[in-house]
Amino acid sequence: MIPGQTVSAQAGQRRRFTIQSDFGSARQSRSRKSRPCDACRKRKTACVIRSAPPCVFCKTRGLDCQSSGAAARTNTPTPVSPGATSELPERVPTLSPEVVVSHNPQLPAHTHASPSVDASAGAVRLDASASSPGGLPIFSTPSSVPSIGVPPLIRTLEDNPGQTSHSMGLAAEQDANLLSSFRSVIMNGLEIDAEFVQVCPGSQETGKPPVHFYLVVNEFFPHDDKVKEECSDAIEELVAPHSDGLIRAYFKHVHPVLPVVSKGRFLRRYAENRRQMSASLRGAIYALACVFWDQEPSLAGPCPFEQHAVADIALTSLQRELDSPNLDKLQASLLLLHLKPCDVDSVEHPRTWTKTAETVACAQMIGLHQDAEMWNIPAWEKKLRKKMWWATFAADVWSSLGHGNPPHIYPGSYSTSQLTIEDMSFDEDVPADLQQFADTASSSKQRFTAVRFLEHVKLAQILREALGISFQVPRNTTTDESFMSPRRTLIDMKADLSHWQDMLPRCLLIPTHPSDLACHNAALHLGDYATQALIFRGLMAPATRASRSEPASNLRKWFPVALGEFAGFPAYMARINLQDLNGFWGRHARSQLILCGNFLIYLFLLAADKEDVRAAYSLIDSFHGSLSRLESLAGPAAMLLIGPVALRMNSFFAQAPDLMRGLSQVEGLTPGG
Repeated sequence: MIPGQTVSAQAGQRRRFTIQSDFGSARQSRSRKSRPCDACRKRKTACVIRSAPPCVFCKTRGLDCQSSGAAARTNTPTPVSPGATSELPERVPTLSPEVVVSHNPQLPAHTHASPSVDASAGAVRLDASASSPGGLPIFSTPSSVPSIGVPPLIRTLEDNPGQTSHSMGLAAEQDANLLSSFRSVIMNGLEIDAEFVQVCPGSQETGKPPVHFYLVVNEFFPHDDKVKEECSDAIEELVAPHSDGLIRAYFKHVHPVLPVVSKGRFLRRYAENRRQMSASLRGAIYALACVFWDQEPSLAGPCPFEQHAVADIALTSLQRELDSPNLDKLQASLLLLHLKPCDVDSVEHPRTWTKTAETVACAQMIGLHQDAEMWNIPAWEKKLRKKMWWATFAADVWSSLGHGNPPHIYPGSYSTSQLTIEDMSFDEDVPADLQQFADTASSSKQRFTAVRFLEHVKLAQILREALGISFQVPRNTTTDESFMSPRRTLIDMKADLSHWQDMLPRCLLIPTHPSDLACHNAALHLGDYATQALIFRGLMAPATRASRSEPASNLRKWFPVALGEFAGFPAYMARINLQDLNGFWGRHARSQLILCGNFLIYLFLLAADKEDVRAAYSLIDSFHGSLSRLESLAGPAAMLLIGPVALRMNSFFAQAPDLMRGLSQVEGLTPGG
């Protein structure tokens, strides 16, 4: 029994002492004379006020720090039966991690907490891993864990003013199950540096662990903040007064092929206060859009800046912004992969690969590699997170193909569910008050755009599996059985690709008749042929002189099939019109085009008889003719696309006479010179 407290038999009530408290002055953690604010009392966390409201928590969240009198009043005494006694501790023991005070009247007050206790019980648990500055343990209730019969609290991981959400994996600093039972924050003196947020309680039946995030206060070096502010100002000064026209050009020319930006969300924030948005995202959009300056009617005269000028500033800002990664910064990372290459580069620049690794790391830091379907976050955030993950996945696969390196993302590294048409169509309509930032075609959701990106992701998934089967780093030992197994699996990959081609919607086909309209489908089909070439290379391996001479080799077995099916590639090149050529292809199209051109040379060099030699040479000649036609139509950006493969074709034709006189004399020659 608490000293000084007795039971009055006459009144039949427990006498209670109250301490007059107020709100509005400085408050230490666990203070009984200074009333906590409503937000901290509701969360059961420490309310720390340095001198005057707001408290530390409300300040970091941008919340209204108040304490309502009604909520702060002590409860009226509860009648008890005569003679009843109560044994209540004066205060909670300092180091007793098993104490749980139930807030649910259906639950017993003596319930003990452990990692096996159902997290949905809604109990207030004693924090065993942190204490308040006064030395007392912190009580907290998982904000996303509902009480029985109460729907889960929905909270965003993205729009937390002054804070950033970082994913906590299974190997993070704290065990996920333990964290579900003993919640805490990380204190730095009197300030909260980070708190742990649960977005999914997990399930013991299915073996899925709880999912947590760090909610970290954004505090950086002053010089980093200064650089970001200077970059933001410099970008807007550089593009002024053309920023609105560049936004229109972006959504007209780039977005239909690479729809990674949430259109409605971006335009709403852009119209309200663009400088509150990530400078790198604004810079990336301006940089990609300026390539289409001449095709936007509202942009008069020549473009007053070069793409690299605004892109360099955006990249500088991004390096600081990635200290607090979020969806905006990931979108910027994805877009900046597609800058124009240098005109002196004949092979893919290493920066594309290293920046891809950075993009994948950013996506993992914010937890996009985990399936968020059951998380207690807003529906829009689930859809956008899923779309951004698969955009990152595709970028990783195509960058891997361009450099010949193993992809960073492997099957066991993610659980994100498949992308759907609903995910892609979400937030694609432009509100009436924002129509000035989009033309008629871009102001509403375009089903073609959604379907095109879905097929782009499906193609990347097929390619990723093919890379994992036949293009991994060789192991030290290989048996004949393991060598033959990929052959059977690659056949399955070829069947999957054929099925993808057969099921491609008609709206994504390349017109067979001449057209003056851009269909935005050319880049998708180029990726198809690049995937086809790689699968055939795997099926026909090893491409050696011995295999060329051996009738039973994989090379000889698959050569007629490859020669017949890849004949569609030169025909595809012949159908590319001026609008498609000068449209947005993306950075990966250049390496895909090189791969396809080199595969034609591959077929020519490995042809075993005269008929196959003539057929392969005919394909090369047709492709070379299409390149010559496109070079006469290409603008500066398109020349950067076709220049490297044209260089390889010209090198081939310069050496073709010697090759045709005796392939046996050029054993060491590699396709493309």
